[in-house]
Amino acid sequence: MLRRLLIGLVLEVACAATAAADTVSLPPRKDNTIYSERQYTNGGGQYLFVGNTVNNDYRRTIISFDVASAVPAGSTIESANLTLHTSRSNPTGAQPVIVHLHRCLAPWGEGTVVATRGEGFGGPPGPGDATWNFNAFGSSSWATPGGDHASSSSGSTLVLTALDFYTWSSSPGIVADVQSWLDSPQANFGWVVISEQEAARVITAKRFDSRENIQPAFRPVLQIVYRPPVLTDGGTDGGRPDGGCNSGCCNPGCDAGVGDAGVGDAGADAGRSDAGNDAGRGDPGVADPASSLPDRTISEVGAGCQAAPGSFLAIAALALLALRRLPRYSGPAGHCPRGNVSCERPSGEVLIFSTRGSAARSPAARAGRCRRPRSRP
Repeated sequence: MLRRLLIGLVLEVACAATAAADTVSLPPRKDNTIYSERQYTNGGGQYLFVGNTVNNDYRRTIISFDVASAVPAGSTIESANLTLHTSRSNPTGAQPVIVHLHRCLAPWGEGTVVATRGEGFGGPPGPGDATWNFNAFGSSSWATPGGDHASSSSGSTLVLTALDFYTWSSSPGIVADVQSWLDSPQANFGWVVISEQEAARVITAKRFDSRENIQPAFRPVLQIVYRPPVLTDGGTDGGRPDGGCNSGCCNPGCDAGVGDAGVGDAGADAGRSDAGNDAGRGDPGVADPASSLPDRTISEVGAGCQAAPGSFLAIAALALLALRRLPRYSGPAGHCPRGNVSCERPSGEVLIFSTRGSAARSPAARAGRCRRPRSRP
């Protein structure tokens, strides 16, 4: 029993340790630029535009990322950073400007239009493309021209005139947006990217590289740090396959998610699967015939465990070392007074264990009249 409890504890700790934060970097699902002076678009172009032009016309970018396809459902978003690369700043006196991310509140179309003249003035839209007045040209309009978006900024950064990478560092607003897109993918419309001073007649226009840019290294990236869910009730972790674990094991040789038919395997086998007692699909594992404990004796830590072989192997090694040091009793009970059996502590002190489970120091044992147990090889 002690051995089984120790194995169960080790597996619990190992699986808890594996639920560490993970990181994923996402490309945009779609992006586009909308232009205030006309119903033009640039969904298929290499560039995105934000800010005021020399004619005091406005440019806004719309961009979204498919978070739910890359992060397991039920995960907790810990941080998120958006990085864009500038490839041009207005050469006639453009100023640095703070650029904000506002959560978009309505669906919109990207299209395939590639504008001419450097893409800075956009091109005629196709059906369904986003423009300044339309979220889907020809069929649906924004409630507010320029894109429906949350009034508060989710995050901001200062964009200088130097051509460089600029990052919107993680903030509570950005994390909340990304978490909401994971939890409710149907409401993921991305961000509307807006510069300050749109009405100040200050030249602030900036050109960023889009997801279609010919230089992959310059394309937008959303980096997300998340903590996956840890389930101990036999479930899965909502998106990342975990080697087919069933509700009683955590090793890759389990039965690919097929639940056991309720027949216990023959013992607590430290991760080995039962030898075929799972509703028709046999496991390659080896059963331990020494016990009749059911599968669930070892806590159900298999589902939800992410791979962390180093931590698991280290803890498993400690468990095996501890098991090897457990005493093995030798000789029949009659070798000691009154039917007791003896074992020796690491310090050399001998304990007498009675058949009732009590233990006491024995003068007889100290005198050498009781046999000392053999150590486990």
